Amino acid sequence: MKNRYLTVVGLGGAVLLLIVTAFGLGRWTMHEAMEAGSPTAETVEGEMYWTVKPEQIGRTINYSATISSRMVDGPLVHNDGVITAILGSGDTLNEGAPILEVNLKTIVVGQGNIPAFRDLVEGEAGADVQQLRDFLCRNGYGVCAENEVFTPAMSKAVRAWQKTLGNAETGIVLKGDIMWFSKAPVYVHVNKDIAVGSAVTATDRPIMIRSGEPYVEIKASEEQLAIIPSGSPFTLEGKLSGVVGEFTPTFSSTGEADGYVAPLLSEDGAESICHEEPLCEELLAGQESVIANIDIQTIPQQEGLGVPTTAVMSSADGSTYVTLSDGERKSVTVLASAGGISLVEGLVEGDLIRLTGEASSTPESTRSARSGKTESEDLVGEDGLVADETE
Repeated sequence: MKNRYLTVVGLGGAVLLLIVTAFGLGRWTMHEAMEAGSPTAETVEGEMYWTVKPEQIGRTINYSATISSRMVDGPLVHNDGVITAILGSGDTLNEGAPILEVNLKTIVVGQGNIPAFRDLVEGEAGADVQQLRDFLCRNGYGVCAENEVFTPAMSKAVRAWQKTLGNAETGIVLKGDIMWFSKAPVYVHVNKDIAVGSAVTATDRPIMIRSGEPYVEIKASEEQLAIIPSGSPFTLEGKLSGVVGEFTPTFSSTGEADGYVAPLLSEDGAESICHEEPLCEELLAGQESVIANIDIQTIPQQEGLGVPTTAVMSSADGSTYVTLSDGERKSVTVLASAGGISLVEGLVEGDLIRLTGEASSTPESTRSARSGKTESEDLVGEDGLVADETE
């Protein structure tokens, strides 16, 4: 179902607002605003006239963007058994936080670059022992000295930590007790094939983690491409400014084209708008993807002498003109059009032009004055999208 909302205030166009809501690849709203003074149309003996004066036109589309994060496989689980609880999925977890239970044993987050490759017991030595020592220190179990040897004091600290978790107090850290991540907090999500009751083996990777920075993109249909050119400036959530990148086609699982996608870039177009930008992480709020609002300026704000687009006629030779109040055809050059107003060259401020079209003439806007449709109605196609505006 498509919904259309059209509001026109004054023929002179004190404000012209067009809103189109479309369902499909994207939900969006288009605002076309034309700033003017008092209405300049008047009716004299049944004829309607427009007094030429400066106008301001532009088009901004309120659109939906998707901020996403790339998910990759996390560490090996290093446990054989059954998942008895999922304690952290779809969450950003701090170091020491529980992730899973396997056979009722709690597995937690650890921050470190050395993957678990052996069980650690009293007397062992190495960089992985120092990593474990740092983990215990940061979580409040002491043993904060620089020492790569697993000492009796470390064994005692491990037992205290195990007691807190409700695990067996052995003083031994098995390689499946801690999942090591390069940084924490870390956003984690359980693999889609994993649930409570799933069987796992030591070489399974049941956890997915976020990799790299978030990225943001917009999707568009074939029709919407004509409205949102690459390079259009935008504002994300009213805070970040940038430009729309190049659109590339997307394909369904069957190989059929199903739309287009474009990244949202920094103002210079050199990198993602989310590069080193905390706002994107804030908007994600620990989720895998979220929908954000953007305002895309598809037609920049411009000023000039304006006339209603329907008043611009096209001759057989392709030239364009308006009809002055005395009947003279005055040649004009259309510079830009939006919201039913065209900015033109060839007129002077104060010129009075006739708005009643001639039967033999074709409006330059390609919309027939005899169709029974208003300027605003014809901007909307049958599919709920904005139709082409020919100048």
